[in-house]
Amino acid sequence: MLPIVISCSNRAAQIPNLGLGDALINCNTADTDIFIESVKYIPLETNNSCLIADASFVSLYDEFILVADSKHNVFLFDLNGKFIRKIGIKGKGPGEYQTIFGYAFDITSGKIYLASPSDTKVYTIDGKYVQTLNFRFDFESMLVHNDSYIITKPAFQFPDKSARSVIEIYTENGDVIRKIDYRGEIGDIPYFSMLYLKDGYTYYREELSDTLLRFGKDLNPVPFAILGLNDFLVTQGNFKYTNIPEIEKCYRVFKMFDFKDMICFNMQKGFMSFNDITTLFYLKKSKEVVCVGNRNGKGGLFINSVSHIPKAADENRILCLIPYKDISLLKRDSIQNPELLTISGSITENSNPVFSLVTFK
Repeated sequence: MLPIVISCSNRAAQIPNLGLGDALINCNTADTDIFIESVKYIPLETNNSCLIADASFVSLYDEFILVADSKHNVFLFDLNGKFIRKIGIKGKGPGEYQTIFGYAFDITSGKIYLASPSDTKVYTIDGKYVQTLNFRFDFESMLVHNDSYIITKPAFQFPDKSARSVIEIYTENGDVIRKIDYRGEIGDIPYFSMLYLKDGYTYYREELSDTLLRFGKDLNPVPFAILGLNDFLVTQGNFKYTNIPEIEKCYRVFKMFDFKDMICFNMQKGFMSFNDITTLFYLKKSKEVVCVGNRNGKGGLFINSVSHIPKAADENRILCLIPYKDISLLKRDSIQNPELLTISGSITENSNPVFSLVTFK
């Protein structure tokens, strides 16, 4: 990747600088009426058939919400929160799985991919088993790009203290058609963040670069934008595991969602602070970075004084998780939101998650 970035340095002026670093210091607050059409609150139905241990992976597809949890279950709900069905069956029979190592969803075909230690099972949105792909993944993320499967694998250390981090692109038969392989000393090897699939492009970045890249249709990575993280950028020096305190001062792009008029960024502080996420919006026309509502505190996108963390999106909607702790604070803080106050009366710590569906103008 470095030769690509260096060769494009003379084109840096043509690549937009998003200015995320300055925004993290002093973010401008935007009125939600500028770009938010509506907010719908969705408490997921709770019954013995769909008890969710943890909403570890969420997808928004048409009129459905897909949720994968930490106990290797995948559930399908409608946009009113009504439970529809489970996807896949645990077992050893045809089309069944025992353990899920990774989960992916292809929004173009509606197919769901569940990767196990031995293979990958494919299902349709109506829960029907389609096929078994003859490859398995120990991956951090996977995106389906046409008929190819783009995988990011976690960095790992060899016995000789060298390290490796990999992006691999597979065919359906499990053949590797392209590999971006980083090797070096442990601490010098970046993690890859697979971010979003939009208009035929897969965006990604590696932690040691201030540049956001994407795979073009020829599957070659090219620079797309400069993040502008400045002093918040992770460097080789503070990336080493011995410098965890330094990493905790930096931010990484944990999620990114691209819309017609804006780009939404979930900025995670450090690597372990999953509760310390700031949500920023880059407005394409004005080239500003804005926050929504109250910037103080932790939790991401603030709407009606309840924190939301964006988890999934489609063309003009974003699905945000509302933690139970925020729901439980509603009455204590006397927040005047009739819909949420009604929801809070029937939600307990053992209830399924509550989401907000934000529709943009």
